[in-house]
Amino acid sequence: MNSENLIIDVDVKDEGPSEITNLLYRKIGQPPKPDITELSGLWGADSYDLENVDIFKESSLSEKLLVLEDCARGRLEEAYHIEKSGMAFTSKMTLLADTLQERKLYCQFSADEANHLEAITSFLPNISENHKDNPFIQLLADIINTGARRPLIFIIQVLLEGWGIDHYQGMFNSCRSIALGEVLSKIIKDEAGHHGSGLMLFNENEMTPTEMNYVIDTLKIFFQMVQVGSVGTVASIEKVKGHLSSSQKIGLLHQLQSRENAQRKLNVLKKLMHKAESNKIIEALEKNNCFRAFDYQTVMNL
Repeated sequence: MNSENLIIDVDVKDEGPSEITNLLYRKIGQPPKPDITELSGLWGADSYDLENVDIFKESSLSEKLLVLEDCARGRLEEAYHIEKSGMAFTSKMTLLADTLQERKLYCQFSADEANHLEAITSFLPNISENHKDNPFIQLLADIINTGARRPLIFIIQVLLEGWGIDHYQGMFNSCRSIALGEVLSKIIKDEAGHHGSGLMLFNENEMTPTEMNYVIDTLKIFFQMVQVGSVGTVASIEKVKGHLSSSQKIGLLHQLQSRENAQRKLNVLKKLMHKAESNKIIEALEKNNCFRAFDYQTVMNL
């Protein structure tokens, strides 16, 4: 099947007849009930590396809570859109599957993503469907709509779902909510299965030159998003505290250990790629310095 003729609506609207909602809950059960209702209470300052940030420590309690709320909302909304995109991805892969067994596997994965989405929604009041300011979610939607089968297996399952395990594990480790912790634990377990199947299905030597170029060009864009570091946390602080100068932002990035955290994430991504024996892709990205976190002045100039 030609993926260019297969368009998946990642941004399908998030409402429908109550009868469908009732049927959904009969199938998957009622969503979890939050034990912590304030977003600011889901994770502490240490979860965002804010404990050593002067401007945060000197803020009033109300300002601190607003920063923590914005950081938590950012995390959950990104997770919401990732899982929503995951449903679109598995739907497309079901149709692109080479065998009946593979098709059945992606059908099962699609159910996992639907369960994840429903569970995360329970902890996220007033979901914003406007993610135009999140370049990662925009890129993810573009990849799902334009990617062919083999590039999608590598980018989404091998790399992004493997990276997602590490990301969700970090969220789980510092989560203060027992109910949300149980949701994150289930997501981690499911993502491990999705990632593992990607490793089984992917073979770099089977990729065509066109597919290889697509993967490399796409990952250059994605890796730059990782190389910049903790700019989202800086944005949350600026939203609460008001305009920050470039020197203030650089100071914040230093105190957040942004470059060190970005480098750790890049190392995780490279390890995942080695696990998939994607040596040609690694070599191409290394030539473009994609595995090195940006210095703070470079971040400011982007």
